[in-house]
Amino acid sequence: IDKMKKEKARVTTVLFDDRYEKIHDCVDIKDIKPLTREEYFTRGCTALLDAVGKTIHELDEKKREKVIFIITTDGLENASTKYSKKQIKEMIERKNKELQQLQKEKTEAIKEYYKKNNRYN
Repeated sequence: IDKMKKEKARVTTVLFDDRYEKIHDCVDIKDIKPLTREEYFTRGCTALLDAVGKTIHELDEKKREKVIFIITTDGLENASTKYSKKQIKEMIERKNKELQQLQKEKTEAIKEYYKKNNRYN
């Protein structure tokens, strides 16, 4: 994270097990401090799919265009009740298609701008 602090980015950190707890919610990366054992610890079961699904859903609501999704876990999925592997895979594939389409639209808009303003070489 220290290397990334030179960039413009926001960080959401979620602690999950049989509970879902946000440690950071869209915090400027420059304000992120290293996690301590008081904030980041193990407990309970591992509802990995539920944590991923809920986080993707929340990111959708915030209309984030660029996302790096990092998952660190001390155990295997063993407690999810809301999302299945199939649902998570479909959510990720849908999000990737949406982002690819958005990138294509932005590229076309830039090309059109340059064309209208005679800025092609």
